[in-house]
Formats: sequence, structure tokens, C-alpha cells
Amino acid sequence: MPQCAIPDTEIEACFEIMAELRPHLKRHDFVSSVLEMEAEGFRLIYLAIENKIVAAAGYRISTNFFYG
Repeated sequence: MPQCAIPDTEIEACFEIMAELRPHLKRHDFVSSVLEMEAEGFRLIYLAIENKIVAAAGYRISTNFFYG
């Protein structure tokens, strides 16, 4: 079951997975960037198997005129 990455240690643990598709990410900025985006509604979730993160995704729920 996916979990929300809340403590800084969980956010940091998601870096390797997130950086695979976003190689421009920098490890030293990752946690602070996620925390800043969380203030705007962003959520980082992850899936761990045997205490190893195997998948991660970021999302935000929003309403706008185009999508409703």
C-alpha cells in the first residue's frame, strides 16, 4: 500500500527513484523543495517492499477552469 512521505527521512529516501525520471534534481535541494511544494498542496507518496522504496510519485489535487 502506498504511503505518504512525511518525515524528512522518508522524503530523502525517495530521491533516487524520483531522480531517475528527473535527472535535474539535486539531492541537497530535494527535501526542501518537496516541503515547499507541500505547502502548495503537493504530496509525495512511495511504495516500499521489504523496507526498500521501489516506486514514488508526486501529485496534487486542484480545481481549475479547464479540467473543472
